[in-house]
Amino acid sequence: TNRIRTQAMHFYRRHLPHLELPDVDYFLTFRLAGSLPTPVARQSVIELQGRAQVRLSTKPGRAPQLPTPTYRLHRIRNFEQIVHPGAPGPRWLADPEVASIVKEALHYRDGKQFTLYAYSIMSNHVHIACHTGVLGSSGIPMTELLASFKWYTALKCNKVLRRSGAFWLQESYDHVIRSGPELQRTIRYIINNPIKAGLARKWQDWRWTYCRADMMPGDGR
Repeated sequence: TNRIRTQAMHFYRRHLPHLELPDVDYFLTFRLAGSLPTPVARQSVIELQGRAQVRLSTKPGRAPQLPTPTYRLHRIRNFEQIVHPGAPGPRWLADPEVASIVKEALHYRDGKQFTLYAYSIMSNHVHIACHTGVLGSSGIPMTELLASFKWYTALKCNKVLRRSGAFWLQESYDHVIRSGPELQRTIRYIINNPIKAGLARKWQDWRWTYCRADMMPGDGR
């Protein structure tokens, strides 16, 4: 079943194009400032984000045409190859006190601003699967949600690190998840991130990974 609702759709752009929809599932990645060290890497991310976003129909009344789940997951993997965990740059999230701030902020907002499905906090980036909207509410726009989250966590984390300046990269990488099977693949991808990075043998062993009980992938990993 297609999860996309065409009402109140908003398409916006900073350096990257983004699609903002109410009451949908999202895959999000946001990274530390300075963790995309070269103009080539930054441009590659811009291109991948652009290709993965919605192709709006020119005919009125027709639902937006989104890339297939396989296509989108392929783009996510390409994105990770460009900005892999071993890339140079800051690794502030490797500090347990800093990672704890991000973890607590995610759980605090769960059920208030969004429904949290899964996340993985790595040394220089965070992956999240969530639903925009909670019971009895259409939620808040993704732009406002991320801005609030980044502002709060940056303030707290910089205080712990005794530094000032940008903490998060301004842009986030986002995907609208269009089906149940794609959501399961995305969650599996997120929680297996520490395993692929050689940080854990099982996803449950990584302190900074979470998956909601009723959203566990079928293989139990």
